[in-house]
Amino acid sequence: MKTLRILSRNSSLAKIQANLVASAIQNVYSNIEIEHLHRETKGDIDLSTPLSKMPDQGVFTSDLRSALIQGEADLVVHSWKDLPLEMESGTEIISTISRADSRDILFLKRKSSEKKALKLYSSSPRRERNLSLTLNDLIPWDIDECKFLPIRGNIQTRFQKFLDDSVDGIVIAKAAIDRLSMDKNFVKFYKLHKEFISWMILPHSINPCAPGQGALAIEVAENNEFAREIASSINEKSIFESVEKEREVLSKYGGGCHQKIGVSIKRLQLGEVMNVVGLTEQGDEIEERHFRQYQKVYSPENISMDDIFPKNKEEISFFDREPVKGINEILENFTDTGIFVSRQNALPDGIKICNSNILWTSGLETWKKLASRGYWVNGSSDSLGRNNEKPCSLIENVKWINLTNDKGTKERGIQNLVSYKLIPKELSFDLSDKKFFYWMSASSFEYALELYPKIIDAHHACGLGSSYDIISRKISSVLPFVNFEDWKKFILNGKDEQKIS
Repeated sequence: MKTLRILSRNSSLAKIQANLVASAIQNVYSNIEIEHLHRETKGDIDLSTPLSKMPDQGVFTSDLRSALIQGEADLVVHSWKDLPLEMESGTEIISTISRADSRDILFLKRKSSEKKALKLYSSSPRRERNLSLTLNDLIPWDIDECKFLPIRGNIQTRFQKFLDDSVDGIVIAKAAIDRLSMDKNFVKFYKLHKEFISWMILPHSINPCAPGQGALAIEVAENNEFAREIASSINEKSIFESVEKEREVLSKYGGGCHQKIGVSIKRLQLGEVMNVVGLTEQGDEIEERHFRQYQKVYSPENISMDDIFPKNKEEISFFDREPVKGINEILENFTDTGIFVSRQNALPDGIKICNSNILWTSGLETWKKLASRGYWVNGSSDSLGRNNEKPCSLIENVKWINLTNDKGTKERGIQNLVSYKLIPKELSFDLSDKKFFYWMSASSFEYALELYPKIIDAHHACGLGSSYDIISRKISSVLPFVNFEDWKKFILNGKDEQKIS
């Protein structure tokens, strides 16, 4: 029986990651024996220097790489985000396995609620820059100042320091928390303190990750054919390509852990979403969100503004909304429940949501509106649809309910709770001559189709969530977009709408 030597850092997280790779290998090669090796790196030994002040991005990887070249190990398992953008010759990243959640998570002490000045632990210029601009919109009170303090050490050390010190919060890669849920000691530690902290998962649209965050890089020496063959056999090609693309985008801006730029790529069934947000060293602001559809799309030409519906978001008003009696009492009795809110008025004002519950929104705008009304939101599907960016909990599972209207479609795996009724309006506009439609809800589409059956032959588009699933059952050619603004830009083909007659 052959032995494969897998090297990793010595932390609990690194060992878990190495075991994940070992399991993937043994699923393919049951006759290979795995030997695990662990080593401290420069970054593990020097815990006083902030990461952004260290001379290179390889402080957690170069020592492990040397062991490969010297033949002391067959392959190394890295957190891919720790690797320098430019790899030296002698070794090669051969493969990766399934990627964990690449988003960041913010933990905040509940006793810090309502504080006007917050102190957060973070050693990432990217996180600091993005949170400085966005946190005020995400939490349910106004803050005047957000100060960031550097922190070093493994996840458990950082988390304990956050709990013990006078700081208010800490930002961590969610992938680390998810993988440490396999460590019984960490789970016990988290459960002991969870009632004292709130958390929120930061959306990629405003806080994209460090390239490769959540992904594991499997590195081998160029001359080790035995290890190359094994590592290649477990490669998740689409994930590998996404990480490489993220790293290429960052490298255009000079890249590295000192940069204030995040890049995330998420592959969906219908297309690929890329977010790039940050600040270059030259002081240029970057804020990009692209959705590349896999299906072939038409090229709109000679479009009149009279051909499209709606011309703006405010134009869509097909229903009045009537709250369901007794919904407040039902929601206030929920504990250990995930509550999905697709639109802000699905959740009435003044409800006291128990701290054991999770509040999740369909998109960022709904999150901001709920926060402004005093609700703590834990996360968002970021306008990608509930099936593409699934609502999630930490460490423990919860049951999920979907706050919806009386016409909401039932979906597998989530229970509907009707919180309001849709009352159809008598429409004051004529849709019969429109050629291009964007639907913000399947209910509006179905009502319009009932009144104007001929519009089924027009061009239709909608978001990436349940509306797409429902509408595409009746119209196979419906186009998905991340949002209404992207569709409008596509329809107008980059032209100024004021100049289109």
